[in-house]
Parts: sequence; C-alpha cells; structure tokens
Amino acid sequence: MRSLPCRIVAAFAAVWLASATAFAGPASEAASVGFEALPASEFGPPEGAPAFQLEAASVRLETSFYRGEFFGREKLMVSAQLFNEADGARHVSMHVAVFDAAGELIGASSQSSFGDDGIPAGEQTQLASLMITLPPAQLDRVRRVSAVLYASADPI
Repeated sequence: MRSLPCRIVAAFAAVWLASATAFAGPASEAASVGFEALPASEFGPPEGAPAFQLEAASVRLETSFYRGEFFGREKLMVSAQLFNEADGARHVSMHVAVFDAAGELIGASSQSSFGDDGIPAGEQTQLASLMITLPPAQLDRVRRVSAVLYASADPI
C-alpha cells in the first residue's frame, strides 16, 4: 500500500497531466518564403510561384502565392489546398501575412474551417477566400509571405 504523500503526488500528477492535455490547444506549423517579385497569373498559381507546405495534426497544406484578378481587381491570391490525412475530422485555421523587403507588414488574411464537423477524415478542401486586397503599388512591394496553420480534432 502506498503512503498518503505518494497517493497525493500521484493524484496531483494525474490532474496535472489531464489539464495539460486538455489545454494543449491545436497543433501548428509556420513557414515563410521570400522572393524578388510576386508572379502574376490569370488562372491559378503560375509555374515557380512562391510556395511551401505545412503540416499540423495530420492536416497537410500545400500553398502558393501570386497576383491574380478577382472581380476586376488585382489581389494577392493564396492557393491553399488542405488534405486531412487523420483518422478523424479536423478543424483548421490558416493565417497569412505579407511583408516588404524591409520586413514591414503590408497586409494579412485568414480563413478557418466552418461548422461543427470540421473537414472529414481522408478528404481535401480548398481555402478559397484567402485573398489579400492591396493597392497596386503595395502589391509591387510584397517580398515575403509568412503563414501559420492550426489544426485540431476540436473546433478552434
């Protein structure tokens, strides 16, 4: 039989572990890419567009960045394909920020999965609303894109 102090320590450890797990929050990964000029395209990302891949909680994000037109206005377009490679549904949130050569923030955007169900296991989806509207002179200044992906089995 364990002594009272050992039982108290064991009980405290169990409570601490449960609370640390409960408040761990969603998994995340961030990346950043620099470039000389943001390429333009009429339909989807052009060959050689700045790109990277992120993965969090078995959700893989393949993303690239380019200048494109949307309803007659040029914008910074974020092509974001999500692949849920987990055994269960995942909720996601992606945040993008763009900077000039000096590191000054020029713009930002974010998009999250919606609803209570998340993205079903084994499915893919596109975050199609990740566009950053900037004046044309500001689009010319964009030299770095940074992004972070959050993913979780629980709503974010």
